[in-house]
Amino acid sequence: MNNQFDEILLAREARNNNIKNHLIDSNVVVSIKANIPGENKQISIAYFLVHLFSKAIHFSNVVFQNKFDGLDGPYFLYVLSNATGKEIKENMIAIEDTHELGRFIDIDVYQYNKIFKRESFRNCFLCEQNPVICRRLKKHSKNDIFNKIQDEVKRYIYVKIENLIDYSLLSELELSPKFGLVTPTSNGSHTDMEYSLLRNSIKIVKPFLLEMFLVGSRNLPLDQTFKIIREIGKIAEGKMYKFTQGINTYKGIIFNLGLIITACGYGLFGHYPYIAIFDIVKIMAKDLTDEIEVISGERNMIDHPNFEFTGARGEAERGYLTIQEVLPMLIDDLRETRILALIRIIQLSEDSICLKRCKTFENYLTVKRMFEGIRNFDEDLFINITSKCIEKNVSFGGSADLLVASIFLTKIKDLFDY
Repeated sequence: MNNQFDEILLAREARNNNIKNHLIDSNVVVSIKANIPGENKQISIAYFLVHLFSKAIHFSNVVFQNKFDGLDGPYFLYVLSNATGKEIKENMIAIEDTHELGRFIDIDVYQYNKIFKRESFRNCFLCEQNPVICRRLKKHSKNDIFNKIQDEVKRYIYVKIENLIDYSLLSELELSPKFGLVTPTSNGSHTDMEYSLLRNSIKIVKPFLLEMFLVGSRNLPLDQTFKIIREIGKIAEGKMYKFTQGINTYKGIIFNLGLIITACGYGLFGHYPYIAIFDIVKIMAKDLTDEIEVISGERNMIDHPNFEFTGARGEAERGYLTIQEVLPMLIDDLRETRILALIRIIQLSEDSICLKRCKTFENYLTVKRMFEGIRNFDEDLFINITSKCIEKNVSFGGSADLLVASIFLTKIKDLFDY
């Protein structure tokens, strides 16, 4: 224990020296570090907090910025020229005092080998008293303090995830034209489904998706994680069918977005990089395609012996390669961008819903050929293709599910990359 404490002190000294080395001339140095109790500072919450605030803070005249790590925990340094330390500190205090998680971060400001301090202490975040007195009296255990931080960080992320679920589903639902899918002004090829039913169904499935995220955040073994979320998914499907009176509005979302949201929870709280989401899904979805023939009979529709149609399960088992290819296309929130992304998904993926509505594999291939070669936005062409899809009574529900998941992943990326 003493050796570990000594190493932490050495890491702290290295951090102080790093700051001093950047205090050249009149430069201002800003340090962002998590305010975490205990000996272990290299925990996922510390990395998340440092990443979050480094993204939230914007400076002009930055001459250097970088992340650092050590046994004393991660920290981020900004070096600013032509800045006033006192003014910067006042701005940083405002961020600490107003941000939902600001109490759990220390933003220190240095200039001329001087650290600018607050005029008064921040209150203890457990009892709102003077933290110096709390420490002196050992009023709170380290576990109590850590649990408070962990609960607040999870609550913050949970709200973000909840908002992203709404945003992603509504972003897809609002698109038009959409090749036989339901839009705000058309039921498309779906005589049993319309816009308000889909919109209201979001409220039904969302709590279960959030529950899957929380399961992922527990960082249990992934085979155990998958078993738990699969049971949650079955309950979600039952609630959906009860609400819609037997209409499948978002079964594919429960499956696809459920897997991805679980992987996001696992990655965020296990300190994994963003790209690991897809590997986490692959591990959870291992051998899922073995179930296709038993569950859906989709293979019976394929009379090409050299082609195996694996649909959504295959996408998951392969780590959503289609989504990985489409993500770079989603560079903005424009309708045109998202419709082109949907077309690319249609071109690349195996859409089980479209296959079933086409009745035969030959019809399915004929419908897919309407999208060959499309790379640029063409409103008239897309309206024409949509009309043909409605005439043929087909739509691309599986592709729409992958678009929702893609939009979700573009927006959650800012919570990762630390």
